[in-house]
Amino acid sequence: MWRLIGITIPEHDNVQAEKERIISLLDSGYITYFHVRKPGFSYERMRQWLSLFGEEYRARMSLHDHHELAKTMNVGGIHLNGRNKFPPLDANGLRLSCSCHSIHQIEEEKKGMDYLFLSPVFDSISKKGYRAGFTKEELMEASRKGIIDDKVVALSGVSEDKFEELKAVGFTSAALLGSLWN
Repeated sequence: MWRLIGITIPEHDNVQAEKERIISLLDSGYITYFHVRKPGFSYERMRQWLSLFGEEYRARMSLHDHHELAKTMNVGGIHLNGRNKFPPLDANGLRLSCSCHSIHQIEEEKKGMDYLFLSPVFDSISKKGYRAGFTKEELMEASRKGIIDDKVVALSGVSEDKFEELKAVGFTSAALLGSLWN
């Protein structure tokens, strides 16, 4: 089954429009989970932003920052990254994901993760100059070896016109950022 994960843009001028878009994408079933990536948000601003959503939506979100809010705000998951490399001690019951930028890193991090982002798979839509980090052959080889499996999510430069190419390589999931918001 093909799964899509949405990612928020770091700053959004129209909070109401962002909320409506996220709810619409989750309600439609187009997006399975939404990753909340707001590195500039303070703890309080993140808490306020999350409070705009009902529990049923927060359960389908993962936090990239302020992981301690996951339990108190009933958010479904946390995402580990360069700013937050380790899960909090009370992460039991939360979806756990992380960002990886090499095939080797996927192999190292896979155990204990519900899923992992692998990027940059294509040239980025949202980050100008952020180029693809893998050839199609490298991705096919990783798939043949079982490294790319149902836990690995393609990220960077992903849009609907690339879905078939990703599936042919062996991906069962992709994350969308630029193509959701541009």
